[in-house]
Amino acid sequence: MKYNIMRSSNVLLVHWMQEIHILQVIQRESVIWPCGCYVLRLKKKEIQKIHIAAHLHDIGKIGVPDAILLKEERLETEEWEQMKKHSEIGAEILSKSHHLGELKDIVLHHHERYDGGGYPAGIQGKQIPLGSRIIAIAIERHMIGIFVIRRLRKILEKCMILR
Repeated sequence: MKYNIMRSSNVLLVHWMQEIHILQVIQRESVIWPCGCYVLRLKKKEIQKIHIAAHLHDIGKIGVPDAILLKEERLETEEWEQMKKHSEIGAEILSKSHHLGELKDIVLHHHERYDGGGYPAGIQGKQIPLGSRIIAIAIERHMIGIFVIRRLRKILEKCMILR
């Protein structure tokens, strides 16, 4: 039994190190993506728009019920359809603002995929606003971190059971 605890501790250490690495990557990403904007030779005003839109991209979740937002289990089909509306809700909210209205298309399309498999419009490639594509990359990087944290939690729970 002691061997299992030691083995679990080693596995836990490896996973902990992976989690720290992912979190560092995510932290660096907040510095790296603006650099990517400069590499793309975007103007400062466009970079600022993308930066602000990145902070506001999920504002539409205010219109999604808490029961769905906080649900830890897999969402049912109808719940997922409600969740997917947050992009449209966010764009609608921003469209009401004189100063933030220009961000609405970036927020609306931040879940579109380059292959056309995203939502809400199913647009693809360069039809997707550049700011939305940049935010989508940042979201994917973030989701990798979330996945690792969830796996770490499960490993910790198993280690506690072994003790």
